[in-house]
Amino acid sequence: MRRSDPADPSSVRRHPRARLAAALGLLAAVAVGAAGCVAGPPAPPEPAPSTEIVATVDDAIQEWWVGPVVQQQSDWYSTAALSETGEVEAVDIDDTGATSRTVVATAPVDDHNVPARITIPGRGSLMQWTHHGTEEGFYVSVAPGSGRAETFADRPVTEITVGSKVSYGQILHVPDAQTADTDTFWVLLRNDLNWGIAELVVNWTTGEASYSGKYRRLITFPEQAYLTSTFDDTSAGTVRIAAGYNPAVGRSEVYLLELDLRTGILTDLMKPRTTHDITSSTYLSAEELTPVLGQTSGTRRLLDVRPSPAAPAVLTVEYPGDVSPDGVYTETAVDANGLTTSRTFGKTGAHLERYPCGAAYGVDSSVWHCGEDGGKSSLWRDDRKILDSEAPLFRPMPTPGGPVSVLVGRIERYEDYKSWSGSSLLAVAVR
Repeated sequence: MRRSDPADPSSVRRHPRARLAAALGLLAAVAVGAAGCVAGPPAPPEPAPSTEIVATVDDAIQEWWVGPVVQQQSDWYSTAALSETGEVEAVDIDDTGATSRTVVATAPVDDHNVPARITIPGRGSLMQWTHHGTEEGFYVSVAPGSGRAETFADRPVTEITVGSKVSYGQILHVPDAQTADTDTFWVLLRNDLNWGIAELVVNWTTGEASYSGKYRRLITFPEQAYLTSTFDDTSAGTVRIAAGYNPAVGRSEVYLLELDLRTGILTDLMKPRTTHDITSSTYLSAEELTPVLGQTSGTRRLLDVRPSPAAPAVLTVEYPGDVSPDGVYTETAVDANGLTTSRTFGKTGAHLERYPCGAAYGVDSSVWHCGEDGGKSSLWRDDRKILDSEAPLFRPMPTPGGPVSVLVGRIERYEDYKSWSGSSLLAVAVR
C-alpha cells in the first residue's frame, strides 16, 4: 500500500465566494466588538483532505468516451483497462486495496479501444470494446455469475456486426426490460460521422449476447463529434447526453440532450420541442439542435456532462486560440429557464500530446480535474488539491462512492494514442 502526503493547506485555493464570506465575517466581528460585545473565537481553517493511494494497477490505461468506467459493488469496484500491448482486461479493486485482473481478449494498441464494463449484481458482468473505426462491428464478452474479473477467464468473445465502422462504446442498462434471465443494454457507438445505438440482450443463463440487427439512429454531425452520457445511473429511465466536436475540425458547438430509455425519444434540453425517435429510419441532424455553447473564436474540447438530479451542465476546456497549456477547465450550467452560468477551475497546463489531463463529474456534482504546472501534475476536487505527482496524471474517473473516491491514470510517456508506456491506474481515497 502506497501513501501520499496530505495536501498542504497553504496550497488550497479558495473560491472567490469563500473569500468574500470570510471578509464579511471579519467586518461583522469588528462591528459587534465596537458595540461592546465580545466576539467569539475565529472559526478554525478547513482541514486539508487526507489522501491515500489504496491501490495501483500497473500497465493499465482508460479512456473518456467509453463506459461505465468504474462501478461500486458490495466491497469492491469493477473496472476495465487496456494494456500497453493491447490486452483487453477486466480489473477488480477491493476495498482493502487488493487487485485482480483477467485478460479477456486483445485489440490493436490504441487507447480508443479501452473496454467498457457493466456489472449487474447477482447476475454477471458484460464487457464491450471496438477496434477504433477499422471494423464494422464491436466485440463483447459475457461472464455470468458473481461479476468478478476472474469469471471472464476462458469466456468466449462475440463480434457484433452493425454495418459501419464504429468506435468507443457506452453501455446503457435498460432496467424496465429486465426479465428473470436477461438484461437489455443499449450500446452508444460512433459510426463514421454519426452516433447510434446497438441493442444487446444478454442471457445470463446461457452466457450469450444477441443483437437484433437494428442499429438505432441518434445524431448525424457535419464533422467528427463525441458524445458523453451519464451511463452510470439509468435507474430513472433517462440519461443525459452532451455532444461536442473534435477540437481539430474547426467547429465548437456543444449540445445538451436527454434520452428516454423507455420510449427511445431523444430531447434537446435547450429547445425541448426538438425531439427524435431513435427507432426512425433517419438520424437527427445536429444542425437542428440548439447549442448550449455556440461557436467560439478559440478552440473547445468537451469533457463531461453532469448527472441528475442537479441541473444540467457540461465540462469543457476553453482555449483562447489553438490547443495549448492555456486551456481553462470550465463548467457551463443551465437553469430551469434555459439561462446559463459558468465557473472555472484553472488552466490545464501542458498536454499529453493533444490531450489535457481532463476533468469529470462525481455523482455529487463535484468536479474532479487535473493539470500540470511547473513540471508537476496535480489532482483537484473542485478547488481543493488532492494529490501531487512528478509523473503526468491523466483522465480522472470518479467512483460512485465508498472507500475509493476516484481512479486516475499516471503515465510516464505518451507520444500519441497508439504509443505510450509507464501507464498505471491509481485508486485514490480522499477522507
